[in-house]
Amino acid sequence: MTLLAASSLATLLLLSAQAAAAEDSQEDAELVGCIDAANANDFAMRDCYLDLNAREDVAMNVAWKRLMEVVGGRTSSSGAALVIEQRAWLAYRDAACHHFDISGTLNRLLGAMCLANLTSSRVSQLKDYTLYYNGGEY
Repeated sequence: MTLLAASSLATLLLLSAQAAAAEDSQEDAELVGCIDAANANDFAMRDCYLDLNAREDVAMNVAWKRLMEVVGGRTSSSGAALVIEQRAWLAYRDAACHHFDISGTLNRLLGAMCLANLTSSRVSQLKDYTLYYNGGEY
């Protein structure tokens, strides 16, 4: 990788991180308000994280559709490879968080937190992929 390419990639990642931070602050405010209103009730706090995960899932679907547009759809070579990756990632996310849901209210809260955190990270990753494939434009 040339110095110019590395510098360009670093700039793109920085811009992506700044945009994500602005979006995250709104999500954080919603989550903090929900957690405060839950008054330390595990079930209510779990619902806060499930709501956050639902919002992140919508954001992931939007980011996925945008990425597929940029790479030329699911039938392009990059699109086909990304479909395989996305399916594997979804299986990983579900398996990584499932063990929390087996028993106990605290574990169920941790499971919801796990889903929300992993899905949020995936949204950022898909946006980064879009920036990469689209020459720095989301």
